[in-house]
Amino acid sequence: MTGAGADPTPEGYRQTLVSLKRTIFKTFGWTLHDIDETDISNLLAFINFTPELDPNTRVINGKTYTRANKPPSWL
Repeated sequence: MTGAGADPTPEGYRQTLVSLKRTIFKTFGWTLHDIDETDISNLLAFINFTPELDPNTRVINGKTYTRANKPPSWL
């Protein structure tokens, strides 16, 4: 895929998507049908997800805290 200086034209966009599809094909073994049936917006959001943006995780003074999913057994 192209970097920050990517070509903003429709051809540049197309080239970036083709590059992304090839990478998914080679890395994960997806078929072209699987890739075409995937919602590209959701796929890009998933790829760009970073734990720092997870609402259930906080880093305070260098220590990572995760929100509890259920109450502790002693409660």
